[in-house]
Amino acid sequence: VFLSKLIRLIPFDDAVEMGEELTSIMPDEAFVVQSRVPEETPAIRLLLTTVMLEDRDLYGELRYSVYRAITAEIEDEAYRWRNSRLEEKGILEYGEAAEIYEPLPEPEIKRLIKGYPRPYYGDGNDIQVPAFYPLRLSGSRPLYYELLDSLDDPEVKSRITGDVSYVTNRLLVAGGQPIGDVEATGAALGRLFSLANIGLLYLAEKSGRKPVEVLEGVSITNLFRIGLGIVMGLRSAADKVGSRCPAARGTGKYALFEDYHAGVLDGLRMKVPMHFERGATDTEDYRDFRTSEEVATARKVVEQISVLVETCYEKLGILPEAASSNAAGSRPDPGNAPPGSPAVRTVEAGPALLAAGRVNFGNLLMTGFAHRMLTGEFAAAPLKKRELDKFLNTVFAEDEAGERSIYPHASERFLAWLKRKTGFKGHKWCILEAYIMERLELLEEDLSAASSARDVDPMIVESILLAE
Repeated sequence: VFLSKLIRLIPFDDAVEMGEELTSIMPDEAFVVQSRVPEETPAIRLLLTTVMLEDRDLYGELRYSVYRAITAEIEDEAYRWRNSRLEEKGILEYGEAAEIYEPLPEPEIKRLIKGYPRPYYGDGNDIQVPAFYPLRLSGSRPLYYELLDSLDDPEVKSRITGDVSYVTNRLLVAGGQPIGDVEATGAALGRLFSLANIGLLYLAEKSGRKPVEVLEGVSITNLFRIGLGIVMGLRSAADKVGSRCPAARGTGKYALFEDYHAGVLDGLRMKVPMHFERGATDTEDYRDFRTSEEVATARKVVEQISVLVETCYEKLGILPEAASSNAAGSRPDPGNAPPGSPAVRTVEAGPALLAAGRVNFGNLLMTGFAHRMLTGEFAAAPLKKRELDKFLNTVFAEDEAGERSIYPHASERFLAWLKRKTGFKGHKWCILEAYIMERLELLEEDLSAASSARDVDPMIVESILLAE
C-alpha cells in the first residue's frame, strides 16, 4: 500500500500502445516504473534498489502487489463513478430503490403543507441528467402534462422531467424490471403519475396552493410517497374490515359480500393497493389509483362494508357460516354467534343460490325487511310463494299504471326498527340508511311489475331471497 502511493507501474505492452516514450526510474523487464512524487524520485529509486538488492524475490512480489493494488483501485474508482452516474438516473441498488415504496412520514407531510422554506431543487438532490421524457409512454394524460405546459421556465421543466426519469427508474429497479423496456417503463410511469397525482392534489388542497406551485417546490419522489401513503391508509382500513369477515367455507371468498364490495376490498389489500373497476363487459380490472375521487370512493366503500359487517354479523346475528353449512344440509352452531347477538332464522336459500354466490348483505337485509313487515320478526329465510304473495299485497301499493312501489310507511317503520336495533348514530347511521334506501329501490325495480308470486322468477330476482 505504501509503495502504491509512491510509484505507478505501466506494463510494457500498454506503454507501447500509448505510443509515447515513457521513462522508467528503475530497470525492469515487465513494467515502466514511474514516480508519483517527482520531488522524491531519487529517494524512491534508492528505496526500490535497496529492496531489489536485499531480496529480489521480495521485490518481484511487491512490484506485482503494487500493480494489482493500482488496478483494483482504478476499477473501484471506475465502479464508484459508474454507480454515481447511475444513481443520478435513479438506477440504485435494489434495497435503496425499494425505499421509494416507503410512505412519507407525517411530520414531513406537515412541513410540506406549510410550504418549503426554499425550493426543493436547491437541497443538494438536483437532477442534472438530460430530460428523458419517458412520460410520452404513459397511457393516460395526467395532470402533469397540463402543469408542465403552464411552466415558463425551461430549467424548471427540465428538472421536473429529469426527476420523473429518476423516480421511474427507481420503480423499475424496485420491481425487478429491465431498464429501458418500453412496456415495463410505461407501467412504471403509470404508477408514478397515478400516485404522484394523488399526492399533488392532496398537498394543493391542504396547503391552499395551486397545483403548479406545489409541483415547482416539491419533488416527484415526495409527491409519489405522499400518494402511496394515502392509498396505504386505505389498505390498513381494508385489512381491519377483512379480518372481521370470514370466508364462506370452500370458496375462499368473503361470505355474504356483493361482487363489487369483494372486488374493492381485494384490490385494497394487495401489496400496493389497487383500484377496482368493473368494465362494460363485466370484466374485473385492477389498476393503480389515478384521482383523489377514486380514493374517496374507495374510502366510502370500506366504511360501508364496515357498517354492513357490524350490522349483519354482530347486531342482527346473521352468521357467515350459515351460507356454507346450509349448502351441506346442516345448520350453523348458535354458539358461534357474537356475544349478545339476537337469534335469527338462518339462510336457507338452497344449494343453487348459494353456489351462484347470490346471497349477500343486500338481499339478506331485504329478506329480513319482508319478514319484518309480514310477521313483526326479522328473519333471513328466503320467502316462499305464499309469503311473497302476501308481501306484494300488503307492502306494495299499485299506481294507475299498474306498477307497484313500497308504501313509504313500511320503509320508515323498518328503518326506525333497524336504527333502534343497531344503536347507530350520526355518520354510521347515515351510511346504513343510504344503503337500505338504495336496496329498497332495487327491490321495487325487481318487483314493480309483478302482481303475484307467479310473475317472479326466483333465479332472476337478486334483490331479495326467494325459495326455489
